[in-house]
Amino acid sequence: MKPREYFETASRIIGLVLTLYGTGYLADFVAVQIGYYTLQHTDVAFYLLMGIGYVVVGLYFLRGASHFVRFAYSEEPEKIESSEIISADSDPAQVVRKENNSDEIP
Repeated sequence: MKPREYFETASRIIGLVLTLYGTGYLADFVAVQIGYYTLQHTDVAFYLLMGIGYVVVGLYFLRGASHFVRFAYSEEPEKIESSEIISADSDPAQVVRKENNSDEIP
């Protein structure tokens, strides 16, 4: 596996943990609403907001967190070797890069 794939896997694991954690908050919210237990110092809306927040962020990470992966492992620009550069009509202002065909065998 490449480091990028490890990072994607780790982000998905974090997403799973966050989603489960948020589900716990939502379960507590439902339990308070149906009267299973009462809260003394915390408002019920706290459990609803925290649950929704954790689930949304967890689902984003569970889907792969593509923005973070692209930020952490940005695509490096292709290096142009001197053998890939040709001059058109011997004019140095019109340098053209040859296209590499993946079908060709080196």
